[in-house]
Amino acid sequence: MTNIDVVIVNYKSAAHTVHCVQAVRRVASSDDVNAKIVIINNGDDEAFDQIIMSADDVVIVNNASNDGFGAASNHGSALGTAEFILFLNPDAT
Repeated sequence: MTNIDVVIVNYKSAAHTVHCVQAVRRVASSDDVNAKIVIINNGDDEAFDQIIMSADDVVIVNNASNDGFGAASNHGSALGTAEFILFLNPDAT
């Protein structure tokens, strides 16, 4: 059972996003929390998929266009099932 859904909106910040996912996993593991991480990619270079693969075990949605933070957040939250949602900027560690 997922305790919390974490939605991260990426826009040209793949390296930050990877570190953010690693930090979420570290904290969730130490606190015995099951976190589902959803990344909405509003735009990044072609290397995004290669870079983000190191994040491991995340749901990734590659948008065809940048529809903005709010729309991406709504899209990510709709993919979750937990009682709680954390909207997290990709530069948060």
